[in-house]
Amino acid sequence: MASQVLDKLMRSDYLVDGQPLYINIQLTHSILSQYMSRQGGAEQKLKFDDSQIRDLAAKFVSTYLSDPKTAPYIGPAIVQIAEKFTPSSVDQIKKATSRTFPQNMPSDLDAAYQKLMSADTPPEQMLAAASKFPTDNRRQLYQAASNKFMGQGNTQAARAVLAENFTDETRRPDAQQF
Repeated sequence: MASQVLDKLMRSDYLVDGQPLYINIQLTHSILSQYMSRQGGAEQKLKFDDSQIRDLAAKFVSTYLSDPKTAPYIGPAIVQIAEKFTPSSVDQIKKATSRTFPQNMPSDLDAAYQKLMSADTPPEQMLAAASKFPTDNRRQLYQAASNKFMGQGNTQAARAVLAENFTDETRRPDAQQF
């Protein structure tokens, strides 16, 4: 059944008589999102063929890039789809998305900040890069680095981060716990 649905979507269009086919757009988006988020080893009720999924994703990306009328209906999530299935189109997708959805595109600084705030970033790396960010981001980076040091059991380093980067008035209320 899954193969038949994908075949039908591959033969269908996303735009007919200048009007978006919402059901095709939504179904394609749902299938691709579900496929990307599936857990390895988790039992799937519908099993999609990998090559059909790649073909469907390529068609979806191509539609987004070639027909601006569909872009608002496909939405900015197309970036994640392109990153997964058609990496060579990501730059072109991001440019088109920034024109269509300027409010949803993170800046390079935002992206760098989010990467630093990820769970796997060492606190030393956070501290080394903190000076490159605006004050509010910097404070959050210092606090997160301090928390990571605490999680490692290094209370001295956690306390030092707070002492070096916050005045008594701006220091977190829980700093006394160190």
